[in-house]
Amino acid sequence: MFVGIDVSKNTLDAALLQAQGKPHHKVFANTAAGHAQLLSWLQEQGVEAAHACLEATGTWADAIAVALHETGHKVSVVNPALIRAFGQSQLKRTKTDKADAPWAGPTDCTLLPDASTR
Repeated sequence: MFVGIDVSKNTLDAALLQAQGKPHHKVFANTAAGHAQLLSWLQEQGVEAAHACLEATGTWADAIAVALHETGHKVSVVNPALIRAFGQSQLKRTKTDKADAPWAGPTDCTLLPDASTR
């Protein structure tokens, strides 16, 4: 199971990518409380261990990456240009956080090497 996360200074736009159907979207604050809510949301969705794929946005992604890793999820942080290029290769033209979040998952999780551990 993949979780694509579009990271910004104030928000995390998450898209839970399941084997079938549309991604489940939810927006969380990029704060400690928001990180806890994202982790709770994943549990509520029945996700025990996902591969979370986040945009590399300087230090804005660091805390959620650590929180996800410490709770047993794989974490990959990828250059936003790669996510954009992958979206373009799939003929995606929309540029919004909600639109980008689902592309973070397949970009990172299918095209890059296995997630590393810290």
